[in-house]
Amino acid sequence: MNGDEDLDLNEAYAVETPDDNRDLYGRWATTYESGFATRHAYVYHERVAATFTESVGPDDDPVLDIGCGTGLVGEALRALGDWTIDGLDLSPEMLDEARGKTARDGSPVYRDLHVADLTAPLEPRRARCLRRAVPHCPNRGAVRRRNQPGPLRGPGLRRPLR
Repeated sequence: MNGDEDLDLNEAYAVETPDDNRDLYGRWATTYESGFATRHAYVYHERVAATFTESVGPDDDPVLDIGCGTGLVGEALRALGDWTIDGLDLSPEMLDEARGKTARDGSPVYRDLHVADLTAPLEPRRARCLRRAVPHCPNRGAVRRRNQPGPLRGPGLRRPLR
């Protein structure tokens, strides 16, 4: 595999198992932003962050970024406020990319980053969730019930997910 030029969204949506996900995103991690995101003028992360901040308040801190990947959403969210963000992702390589993200003030974007298989039960957390990856997750109901003090809001959604 030569960078992300051989990887695309069709391949991402064709994965079937956690191991398939881990393999694909592990291979894609170092070129995801410089290749895919740049090539496609990717702005979804900015929209997710903007929608999130429009629908929550400062008392909704901390934020759990489920499927945080390289940290694009966390970076966009920190550009909009001083949020405390923890991230979960299936790919250690993606988390390595997210770990290098810093906010404008030089502090790390993420407080904590953890490898997590979203098909398995997660440890309960009290945090407002950003949930981009959950639609790919067969265990999304459990993620919703265990990790959210209130209704979930997903990327690009202006209404709570029930």
